[in-house]
Amino acid sequence: MKSRYWIAAGTSLSLLAMALLPAPAVVANDAPAAQANATPVAIARVQSGPMPQVLSAVGTLEAVHQVNVSPEVGGRITALEFTAGKAVAAGQVLVKLNDAPERGELAKLQAQAKNAKLALERTRKVLPLASTQAQLDQAQANYDQLLGEIAQVQAQIAQKTIRAPFAGVLGIRKVNLGQYVSPGDSLVTLTELSRLHVNFPLPEQSAAALQAGQAITLKVDAWPQQRFVAAVTTLEPQIDPGARSMLVQATLDNPDQQLKPGMFANVSIELPSHADVLSVPETAISYSAYGNSLYVLREKDGALRVEQVFVKLGARRDDRVVVLDALTPGDRVVVSGQIRLSNGMPVRVTDDTLAASTTRKPDLAQQ
Repeated sequence: MKSRYWIAAGTSLSLLAMALLPAPAVVANDAPAAQANATPVAIARVQSGPMPQVLSAVGTLEAVHQVNVSPEVGGRITALEFTAGKAVAAGQVLVKLNDAPERGELAKLQAQAKNAKLALERTRKVLPLASTQAQLDQAQANYDQLLGEIAQVQAQIAQKTIRAPFAGVLGIRKVNLGQYVSPGDSLVTLTELSRLHVNFPLPEQSAAALQAGQAITLKVDAWPQQRFVAAVTTLEPQIDPGARSMLVQATLDNPDQQLKPGMFANVSIELPSHADVLSVPETAISYSAYGNSLYVLREKDGALRVEQVFVKLGARRDDRVVVLDALTPGDRVVVSGQIRLSNGMPVRVTDDTLAASTTRKPDLAQQ
């Protein structure tokens, strides 16, 4: 009876000891599971190649010749000989003012001048028998004075006829037939549209890189898909002390008259290219108060993980930005999905950005 008791007790203790022993370790490879749950991202490769330097500015278009057509003298409008919005030639008559009083004065002076000329000729014929040199001089002075008065009246009559000072396109008519106008009143605008200026400021540091004749390109909101080419014609010799900038003026042809004075223009000036530099798509950069950074793809423990790298940035061109340090050609960087990432996080590539970037030409100047 006692032996059965001790055998049962020994069996219970053995079972209890086995229950308290640690379970045997199970070795499993969880990398595939971790990769399947990784954050999806799009990536691109770091490219090496020349990067053109580009100066950008905001400019305003201005007509080479533009004027408000105004009378030099006052008077009543007797004729409007133009149509608003139409092109006119240089010297074409636009407006006539009442010149009847001046024409009457001209006729009177011309008659007096004719009589004075006859008196001068008679005095010259009888010299020195019936006249003196003093009389001849006085007759000559009378005739010359009348000629001067005639020229003055003729100029006044000419001022009553307003002509186009140059060829161009007229604007909206601002006066009516029979209206009295004073000197300086605007009658209509006249603009030459065949050539335009574009004026834009650049930082003073750009002064050494600019010269007359340099080509520039510009875009306007009215024609967003079209680029226009101009040439630098004038560099303002003075720097604005407030803005620390210099004013630049370029000139361009406008044969189709697509561009209008006053338009806003985005100006680009391409300078000689930098040597080979490393660049990434601008979407790869995360900007913060602590610095600019991006995520680089690394392989670790058989899985793809991201490493946050802080970088110094250089020039920008189109949709790419130069990276001055921390990267090497061929590195893979994340261009989409960074907001969900942290340093060391596993990721998986879900976009074909990498394949597209590897087939792109390394010369960034050709983009």
